[in-house]
Amino acid sequence: MSTNSFITEIYKKEIKRKKIATAILAFLTLSISVACVAIILMLPSYFLLRFSKKDVERRLKAQEEILARRDLGALETKIGEINGLAYTFEKNETKRFSLAKILVALSADIPSSIKLSGLKLDPSSAGKYAIKLDGQAATRNDFLGYVTALKAREEIASVDSPISNLLKEQKVNFTLTVNIKPEYYFYEE
Repeated sequence: MSTNSFITEIYKKEIKRKKIATAILAFLTLSISVACVAIILMLPSYFLLRFSKKDVERRLKAQEEILARRDLGALETKIGEINGLAYTFEKNETKRFSLAKILVALSADIPSSIKLSGLKLDPSSAGKYAIKLDGQAATRNDFLGYVTALKAREEIASVDSPISNLLKEQKVNFTLTVNIKPEYYFYEE
């Protein structure tokens, strides 16, 4: 049986395409709507399960087990050792007197003809300290002037200079022992 239609073939294809597009759009809209309603309806049960007493207790127990597995005794011992080192360091720092003033005093009297190449702080007997200076002076007179200037400093108890420092007239290599007065530098025991 043939039906006569007043719609041409081109328009039939177009109508069919629009029906399919409308059906797909309706299906997607319906699917999205169902998914949104499902999410909205499931949220309360999710939060009820998430924050239930049993779940919180289960998570707390798991964290306690993790902490129990860690060796807390060793950690506390390590913290105690570090605290002991910090205490010892702080105690030693409070006993020590500043050496900066002495070094400034030693460097204040250095003429340009004298070059210091070494400086060493040595403890001597009875809590006294000495600084050993190594260097080179251009002439013997420059060296003697430097020794005289050091002896005149109030921080310095004495300056010991071996005779070998005076053997050369030019380019005098020297080694001095500068004894510091105890009231200017000390270390309390």
